[in-house]
Amino acid sequence: MKKSLFITIALLIVALSALAADPDVVRPVENTAEARQTPTPQLDVNQAEMADPPSAVANGKVQLFGGEKADLQPEARPLSPMMLEIKKVVDADLATGQALATRQKAALTENEALRLQRDIELLARETELKILQIQADFARQDGREVIAVEIETAIAQMREPVRRGVPKDRPAPARQN
Repeated sequence: MKKSLFITIALLIVALSALAADPDVVRPVENTAEARQTPTPQLDVNQAEMADPPSAVANGKVQLFGGEKADLQPEARPLSPMMLEIKKVVDADLATGQALATRQKAALTENEALRLQRDIELLARETELKILQIQADFARQDGREVIAVEIETAIAQMREPVRRGVPKDRPAPARQN
């Protein structure tokens, strides 16, 4: 008992001496406007850009630190044949989806709104499956048969999920007390 009391007092003395050695630990922060201000970092700013940023953005050009101009707009690249086909599918299904969403907002009953919501979900799923099929077709055309088979396997699993066994009734485990 005496030994544990001695250890407790010794630890208390060590903790108090540590606090006394660093008075900043217990000093509260002053609540003045100056203390609450976030310091402003000193950054090397391109003054030409800062002088008139709206015109720089409107022109699509900004002046870099070295003096050369840089384009804000990336060069437009033509879409690949696969992306063109995907874009066609997405655009068509997007128009259909918007029409369904408009009908859903105007639905008179909850059942009709729910049916239209399910139709929207099915459309989104079918769009995804069409995109995957396009990717599989292009992979096969490019000679990437392994990838095409993997994509088609994923499509098949999405269309027909693997069914697990039917649950069986089993007796409850005996309680052990």
